[in-house]
Amino acid sequence: MNSPESEIYSKKRELYGLYLAKQAIVKQECCFLVEGYLDVISMHQSGIENVVASSGTSLTKEQVRLIHRFTENVTVLYDGDAAGIHASLRGIDMLLSEGLNIKVLLLPEGEDPDSFAQSHTAEEFKTYIETHQTDFMRFKTDLLMQGRGGRSHEARRSDSRHREKHSRHPQRHRETGVCARVGGASGHGRSGDRERSRDGNPKDAG
Repeated sequence: MNSPESEIYSKKRELYGLYLAKQAIVKQECCFLVEGYLDVISMHQSGIENVVASSGTSLTKEQVRLIHRFTENVTVLYDGDAAGIHASLRGIDMLLSEGLNIKVLLLPEGEDPDSFAQSHTAEEFKTYIETHQTDFMRFKTDLLMQGRGGRSHEARRSDSRHREKHSRHPQRHRETGVCARVGGASGHGRSGDRERSRDGNPKDAG
């Protein structure tokens, strides 16, 4: 699994678990796509066999074409955290480019297919998938509505704090600017006075 890339073995051209999953994929006319090796192992052990993983790499075009050889229907199962969401978005775009029918399932936060399979029976897992998977268009729309498809939550919070700070002290910022200008003018005035003093107060002599 962790073998280095070579002419014989190339991760981008392999799907982990495909050899054992391909008959189930054809029979059920659907492939479950997960991220990790343990996800595949635990789902197989729980009785869900039509599942493959992208061999520890980001999904590649070669892997998508492998899936397409056995089915046109893919359900993407990723973690419900930020990393899982972004991974699912990348996977969706890749699958769309191959013309596949895509559904997406984000598991509850803190869960992944491995842990979920270990705490549920195959029937419970399948029922959860059937009732919670969503069309990719609805998935992307929901992300945008929730503000999770754009900038990070921390970045948005930082912008919000910055705006709030300035809205609370608008007068202070204006006064700071005025003081800087007044201070500069006063400085020039004092400098001129000193010069006149050194010159012997020419105005008084006149």
